[in-house]
Amino acid sequence: YEEDMEDYEMLLSLYLQAKQQRYFAERIKGQRPIPLPLWFEHLCGEKPRTFRLLMRMSLPSFNALVRLVENHPIFHNASHCPQAPVAHQMAVFFYRLGMANAGSSLGHTRYSLGLGEGTVHEYTQRALIAINSLKTEWIKWPTQEARNEHKVRVSRATGGVFEDCVGFIDGTYVQLTYAPESEYYFYFNRKHTYALNAMAVCDDQHRILYLRCGDTSAVHDSLVFERSVLGQETETFFNDGEYLIGDSAYTVTARMITPFKKPRALQRSCRRFNYALSSVRIAIEHTFGMIKARFPALTCIPVRIHDQDSHELVVLWFQAGCILHNFLVTRKDDMDWED
Repeated sequence: YEEDMEDYEMLLSLYLQAKQQRYFAERIKGQRPIPLPLWFEHLCGEKPRTFRLLMRMSLPSFNALVRLVENHPIFHNASHCPQAPVAHQMAVFFYRLGMANAGSSLGHTRYSLGLGEGTVHEYTQRALIAINSLKTEWIKWPTQEARNEHKVRVSRATGGVFEDCVGFIDGTYVQLTYAPESEYYFYFNRKHTYALNAMAVCDDQHRILYLRCGDTSAVHDSLVFERSVLGQETETFFNDGEYLIGDSAYTVTARMITPFKKPRALQRSCRRFNYALSSVRIAIEHTFGMIKARFPALTCIPVRIHDQDSHELVVLWFQAGCILHNFLVTRKDDMDWED
């Protein structure tokens, strides 16, 4: 009876506290030096370099992207309390996307921009859903004409060694900031981190042509390819003689060319073959590097996986980065990002 009374008194105390203050945690005061609309207006008036530093793209590219997603239903509701402008919500998401490690967390963004954690979370969710709705438009398999042009460029780059290559394939780890709460062993990989596995195909101009993300990092790259639609329905994607170039993690087939293994014991012609292959396959490594350099949050995504929904949320983060990459590599005002 005494223990029950102690529990009752504790619950009563918490109830009275919540009823009086409406919040258990102490509310932050003085953390918003400037309201979000004024912060964004000030940011747009800054030097182009400053805007690119925080938003990870130029102002014209940002405005073009906002125009693409502003009519998405996620940004519209029937509430009497209207949402913040789409540009402001997207800016909060890009601010998180441009931060590495703890800098992209809800808590850091909350303190930096003077917003509530719930507000940051809602803006992020809406931006992710809107950007991922563009996937079929910006990540798509090339037409036969585009594949023929790619074959010519790769053939010239390799001195005629690879005449029918239509793309370069590889996998990368989508690392997590936090260890998953359940079945964490499926996410643990050879680099001793927790991550998902993403497989992508790109061309020689660093455009992503195909993307599969969602397998846990314990799954081998070759198995990810075999499970993908690309690996199971090859006749849909390839014509006779066409193939991809991958690294030694993949199995050699009529649709997959990989380097010879054990290069020290190889003949000179085999080593020259490997050199020609690596010199063009490096494009997929550069593509992953460009995505993670432009959007540092993708090097360690700030989501804790505890169920299927949170797993899919990590997938949305990485897919959004890939969609944005394809969108931005076509923009002339963002061509000099590498500088």
